[in-house]
Amino acid sequence: MDDRISKHISKSLRYSCLHWASHLESATLDADTLDHLKHFINNLYLAWLEVLSVTKRVGLAPKMLSTLIECMEKNKQGNDKAREMYRFVTTFASVIAQSAPHIYLSALPFAPQQSVLFERYIKLFPRMLGIKSGGFDNWPPTQNVLFGHTDDVTSTSFSLDGKRIVSGSADKTVRVWDAETGQAVGAPLQGHSDVVTSVAFSPNSKRIVSGSDDKTVRLWDAETGQTVGAPFQGHDDAVTSVAFSPNGKRIVSGSWDNTVRVWDTETGQAVGAPFEGHSNTVTSVAFSPDGKRIVSGSYDKTVRLWDAETGQAVGAPFEGHRNWVTSVAFSPNGKRIVSGSYDKTVRLWDSETGQTVGAPLQGHDDAVTSVAFSPNSKRIVSGSDDRTVQTWDHKNVERDHVSLSVKSETGWILDSRSERLFWVPPHILPGLVTGGAFFIIAPFLTTTVDLSNFVYGESWVQCKERTETED
Repeated sequence: MDDRISKHISKSLRYSCLHWASHLESATLDADTLDHLKHFINNLYLAWLEVLSVTKRVGLAPKMLSTLIECMEKNKQGNDKAREMYRFVTTFASVIAQSAPHIYLSALPFAPQQSVLFERYIKLFPRMLGIKSGGFDNWPPTQNVLFGHTDDVTSTSFSLDGKRIVSGSADKTVRVWDAETGQAVGAPLQGHSDVVTSVAFSPNSKRIVSGSDDKTVRLWDAETGQTVGAPFQGHDDAVTSVAFSPNGKRIVSGSWDNTVRVWDTETGQAVGAPFEGHSNTVTSVAFSPDGKRIVSGSYDKTVRLWDAETGQAVGAPFEGHRNWVTSVAFSPNGKRIVSGSYDKTVRLWDSETGQTVGAPLQGHDDAVTSVAFSPNSKRIVSGSDDRTVQTWDHKNVERDHVSLSVKSETGWILDSRSERLFWVPPHILPGLVTGGAFFIIAPFLTTTVDLSNFVYGESWVQCKERTETED
């Protein structure tokens, strides 16, 4: 493959594909440059993604397209197409990163049919999947699904720069992921002897903290994956949740022993007495952005606020979930708290009043085990016992209160030889029925896929309609 890449992708083409955005930032958008950009948007976008795919650089695309959007806005040019290019790559990054042909075989066919991008490019590639009914009406709020853990995903968190996601699992490991492509970064972090129940990045993103059913809290080097110091010991039962203080000097933990504890990150020793008040297992804890408050969730179905210094409860419990609360987190401005529950929902709360904000967010097929905000507040990430990770558009969530269900299957449709035919976005894969030249994805919003003109495998290159000049 490397030889084929070297043969067909010159050094200058590779450089252009990887660095055009940085040059665009310093360029003057004259008429000639604008014409080149329009040609790229209308004709070369998918070919550019091919180069990024085979060179393993798909993760660069979102940032580069953000530069394009900003450039178009700055120069008072329409940027609708550029925005759709961004949504396309964030929606289908995982499959594009795995296989360049599936830009055409899987991603483009499942793009919203009313989108400008779909309408432009679908005409150029007639021998693809045909979505006869269903599919996406709009770009989905769920932006990526990450696969790799071999058991329930129990906890997730973003790094401060938003480039990485860390997850903990019942498979006893901690994993780090590329937030844009959904690909695993390095090997699993191993050391806990039981279920990893909670994970978080330190404020400087150099450390990862994890709590476990083995009753310990552990620190890890985020780059090397090695443990830092000895385990923190003191809880009388399983540790269910951990979090750093904003200055990184303290760690808070919750436990099956119904208490909340605070630890010194340098010494690993407990600071002060346990916080007591919950009537059942404390499942999740987090510091407020200013470090003055701690929020906790519990099997008693409530969310509570605490004074971080005194350990005293602040106000009444937040009530609304119909089952155990498994995970809680503050928004970066401290005005919102997000919680996940065994009732399969995610809820938003007003941190001052304790009232819910909007309707419960539904989409997971099993207990929601972990929730967090991205550093820029634009996204919420949730993990579930359905073995998936979902990322949500925060603004869309508060406005529409809608989500799409995601199944744990990888989404690949295989032929009789177990070869990949095409990939179905997990958002619309609640069930699958086959018949003749059709695949019917059911049972919610039925999606019918027409295979009558579909070319695949080594013949995938024939999906583009040849023009007279090409002949």
